[in-house]
Amino acid sequence: MKEVNLTKNKYFLYFFIFVISVPLFVRLIDLQIVKGADFRHQANEYFIRYRPIYAPRGVIFSADGKQLVYNKATFSIWLDSTIIGDRKDEILNFISTVIEIPIEVLQKVYNEKVSVGYNEFILVDGLNWEKGPYQISLKEADLPGVRVESSTTRYYPEGDLYSHIIGYIGAVSKEDITKRGLDPNDTVGKDGLEAYYDGVLRGTNGRRVAEVTSVGKIINSYIPLEAIPGKNLYLTIDDKIQRKVWEVLNDAVKEGGASGGAAIIEDITNGGILAMVSVPAYDNNIFTGGLNYSKILEVMNDRNAPLLNRAISSAYPPGSTFKTVTGSVALESGSVNPYEKVYTGGVFDYRGVRFQDFGQRNWGYLNMVEAYKVSSNIYFMKCALSIDNKTGDGIGEIVKFAQLYGLGNKTGIDLPGETSGLLASPQTKMAIHNEMWYPGDLLNASIGQGDNLVSPIQMVVLASSIANNGVVLRPHVVGGIESNGFIRTVETEVVRSGFISQKNIEIIKKGMRATVSEPQGVARSINSPFVEVAAKTGSAEFGIKREGGYSGSHAWVMGFAPYDNPKIAFVFFLEGGGTSWNAAKHMRTILDWYFTEYRK
Repeated sequence: MKEVNLTKNKYFLYFFIFVISVPLFVRLIDLQIVKGADFRHQANEYFIRYRPIYAPRGVIFSADGKQLVYNKATFSIWLDSTIIGDRKDEILNFISTVIEIPIEVLQKVYNEKVSVGYNEFILVDGLNWEKGPYQISLKEADLPGVRVESSTTRYYPEGDLYSHIIGYIGAVSKEDITKRGLDPNDTVGKDGLEAYYDGVLRGTNGRRVAEVTSVGKIINSYIPLEAIPGKNLYLTIDDKIQRKVWEVLNDAVKEGGASGGAAIIEDITNGGILAMVSVPAYDNNIFTGGLNYSKILEVMNDRNAPLLNRAISSAYPPGSTFKTVTGSVALESGSVNPYEKVYTGGVFDYRGVRFQDFGQRNWGYLNMVEAYKVSSNIYFMKCALSIDNKTGDGIGEIVKFAQLYGLGNKTGIDLPGETSGLLASPQTKMAIHNEMWYPGDLLNASIGQGDNLVSPIQMVVLASSIANNGVVLRPHVVGGIESNGFIRTVETEVVRSGFISQKNIEIIKKGMRATVSEPQGVARSINSPFVEVAAKTGSAEFGIKREGGYSGSHAWVMGFAPYDNPKIAFVFFLEGGGTSWNAAKHMRTILDWYFTEYRK
């Protein structure tokens, strides 16, 4: 066997280790001694920042596929308060000058962000490159802690046509940060669908890890967590119908000298809102274009309240439209025979108080359908007295039935800011006026006066419920939500049903049809040659009480069509718009168009 020279191999191994170690030792000296100072300086000068990647918000489409909201590329100005230090006032003054926003506004934003413990934040978002970001980028080296970044904001191409429905976004509030845990630099829905569906539209933010210098300049970055975009909304609103209603309502407001108005069309088969318009309106883009301070102030101080969605957030006396409720109670309680003739006489004295039909017109003897046709106040006042005699609590029964139809409570429409309205009662009168309930209050309440207040959305639900034979549907403006390429349809929701018999609801419907089709019908101005319409009008008095009436009146018309096979319900309202004739004739313009040109 061959002998191995172990001593020789040992020296070879030592030499090999030496050869390998020398470069490593030299590199170690270079890192620790030669370049050590540089690395220590870099470690002191560079910082790690964890920055969110804001998820693109979902967009919104009309029922017929028109995109109503876009995510528009813009720029934002970021500040790092830990770097700015005592140059805060100087820097804010410079930014205020170049973007033309009052220094007080910028200081407020700065202080609010710092007060909740965030040092790095967006001062202003939604800017065009030419309005500030360009000038700031040129002086970035002289503005430590200030940087310009690309971002996105909302763009609403239709502006005031959809502003009350879509709403707008804005900076998160202190409450959003503390209660909802939102990032202080993110945006949040402030009104309309942007607010109601904020959790659906906003998506999930990602994260970027950035290495920055002591003056805030990014050296390196990587993304460990990608953002997940928000979901898209598909509305029940049809763009063509929305435009037509917008056009007609604006014309009606101008022609009648009204201070505002609202109009709604609902698909009675599922509760989907086909059109909803409130005027005056506003351009919701002013809230997303980098603090359009002067324009926002102008809109907020407008005495005509363009920010107010009159369709859902305002309540008014319903006037004679409320007679559909009183008639329903009279029939269901068995207090009135609808075929029995009741003497009206034009004037009715009750316990020393004088009540009258419009113009003191003596309609003689009327049954219920005839009373609807001419909208006799006295007939329905006598109905209320019959209910009171039969049940012992006439106003209680009327309130209960009004609530079954959806009045006095929120309808639950998927928009923020809905009002509940009011229903006249002894409790309501005491709470509002600190006054006792008198027998005559029942008569006023029965014809939609007194403390009765309803919103247009409640009235279209009332009309839809009558058309649907007493089935109350929850109204909605979102028909579907898109996620991962699939659209989840919003299901029809029945709120209640079965509270009025088919026989009795048919009496109400016949009365509403006679109101439109008969020669003496008070809603003749809505009678269309293209479709049979059933409607109830109301001229709801308000303002200063004078002999023979009040100083002003709101104009209402609500109803459904076609009469024999209803498809849509509608309401058309003019705030201070005079008599109901004005509302009815303009609603006819919409119905004529809908059942001819639109339905082709």
